[in-house]
Amino acid sequence: MSLDASEVESEHQAVVKEFVAQARIPGFRPGKAPAAMIAKRFGKDIGQEFKQKLVAKAYRAALDKEKLPVLNIVNVQEGVIELGQPAEVTVTVDIRPEFELPSLADFAVELDSTDVTEPEIDQVIEGMRAERADFKAAARPAQKGDYVKLAYEGKIAGQPIAELAPEKQLYGKVPQTWEEVEGANEGHLPGLGKLLNGVSAGDKKTVQIVFPAQFEALPVVAGKTADYELEILEVRERVLPEIDEAFLKSNQAADVPALREQVRKNLARQKEYRNNAEQRRQVTDALAAKAAFPAPESLVESEDRTPCRRPRGGGKAGQAPADARPHCRKREDRDHGTRSGRVYLPAGDPRRDQAREVRQGSGEESRSAALDPGIHHIRQGG
Repeated sequence: MSLDASEVESEHQAVVKEFVAQARIPGFRPGKAPAAMIAKRFGKDIGQEFKQKLVAKAYRAALDKEKLPVLNIVNVQEGVIELGQPAEVTVTVDIRPEFELPSLADFAVELDSTDVTEPEIDQVIEGMRAERADFKAAARPAQKGDYVKLAYEGKIAGQPIAELAPEKQLYGKVPQTWEEVEGANEGHLPGLGKLLNGVSAGDKKTVQIVFPAQFEALPVVAGKTADYELEILEVRERVLPEIDEAFLKSNQAADVPALREQVRKNLARQKEYRNNAEQRRQVTDALAAKAAFPAPESLVESEDRTPCRRPRGGGKAGQAPADARPHCRKREDRDHGTRSGRVYLPAGDPRRDQAREVRQGSGEESRSAALDPGIHHIRQGG
């Protein structure tokens, strides 16, 4: 798209006028400072804003002229932009492919029932009780669902892991930490929770931990078997609250039947929502399977760069002793190392004290976010 010298000059004057209106210069009322003074003081900023708005203007003019169904902007070449000279801007775009929409007249969508069963309601109410669970010291051997406070030190072939990986003391020697017995969310040591069933406070024992062949969190131990000496410091059991007046009031229910009806309605809405999403997915898949057209290269590249976001597990508030409260901690995926994720632990989870950390940003901005609003606007199709 080409712009003549007068259009370039007009756009520059418009940008200077905007700066004049917004600038605050001592000795002048807002908007009354001389344009020449503003242009000199804010020359660099004006130049950047001018170029970006000129490119955006050229792009919009090209769209109005060509009437293209733009899908993505692939590349922008500004060329030389100077006052008193015509400007040429080249924008490479991918356009939306044209195709004939297949017929879905004979397509049947398979959806689950939205009926809510009594066992489903019972399960939700038990979860609500678990959110308000208390944790008390247990004068008995640990059982599934209990939390065990312990100290451990690991060795591989007699050599302390703390020496093999001094920067990863969490896998080597820890004076105290918490672990759920046979919990759904494993801690840093794979399989440790399954080895704690039956231990009591004061016990000392040695267990073997087999690390997976792929263990990115600590590659030096990948595929190896480690001996861990454990000292059991404390066992706590989960105590669920009674469904009494206080419990009902905290859930905005007058009585148990009202609570169950409330849960029933919520479950029905959730099932309806899932069915709507599933219906959309099935129809989309059917259309994609029948519609044949080449996918624009920029769209393919964009999908390749998009990270996979899988649902991550995590407990609910109150599912662990309430003596430790960091916000979250990192843990490996179920296969211990194929990827790392951030799992939010229960408000009272005792393991939260053992892994307090601050999430650090990458410091990088996306290309579109770093651009001037004018360019960002055209990238959004405005």
